[in-house]
Amino acid sequence: ESLGMKYVHIPMRGGTGETAYSPANLAKFSEAMKTADGKVLLHCTIAWRARHIWGAYLIQQGVPDEAAVKHAREINLMDTHRMDDSGQQPIEEFLARKVAGVGKP
Repeated sequence: ESLGMKYVHIPMRGGTGETAYSPANLAKFSEAMKTADGKVLLHCTIAWRARHIWGAYLIQQGVPDEAAVKHAREINLMDTHRMDDSGQQPIEEFLARKVAGVGKP
């Protein structure tokens, strides 16, 4: 705060509830982006979750699936090997639908 930054914490670890890769958490992220006044720094411990929510956000904003996935991969989206028990990637869980191009190298 002393540097003029506003910190927004959206905890995500997958699974269910408040930490799920869910449309509700994507909505929280979208609201934070909407109300941001200036530049935004998006991060997580290893940037894995950040890449997935960023890609989902781009799609939500109207970027075509394949273009959003390509952009997220350019910032190291890892979507070709990890899926949870649902068989979906987190980017798909955030949007509650399949995403074209996900899981294809």
